[in-house]
Amino acid sequence: HIHFFNLRYAKQITDFITRLEKEGKQVIIIELNTRNTADSVFGDQKLCVFLTKKYFNWLKIPDHYATSRINKHHLDVLIDLDTSEEPYARFLSGLSNAKTRVGIYREGLDEYYDLMVSMDPNLLPQELLHNIEHFLNLLKK
Repeated sequence: HIHFFNLRYAKQITDFITRLEKEGKQVIIIELNTRNTADSVFGDQKLCVFLTKKYFNWLKIPDHYATSRINKHHLDVLIDLDTSEEPYARFLSGLSNAKTRVGIYREGLDEYYDLMVSMDPNLLPQELLHNIEHFLNLLKK
């Protein structure tokens, strides 16, 4: 959910993505905006899947268009960093064909993810990015 995201950190995230791409990794941003504005924060990235509310039904389940835009990339890892209580992102994660689906730990959400991580809400973005990089390195081994 992009509206739960602090835009001050967009540059740090895009720099992190650029570094991963220089290492030969393909990074796809799934940007979810469920407010009425249709502006993409990460739209200038090479691979950004921008989804709005119109791609979800009244139960907040993504339609075929939304899931196919994600699944066509055959992701190795999908990391869902959505901290909102809304189910949009977890439904997308659960319906993805990613080999490994990672989400933030919350009671009762183990159906959507293969791995859940605990995240301190006060964690600074650079610490979060460092933790993601560490996690990705563990997956390589």
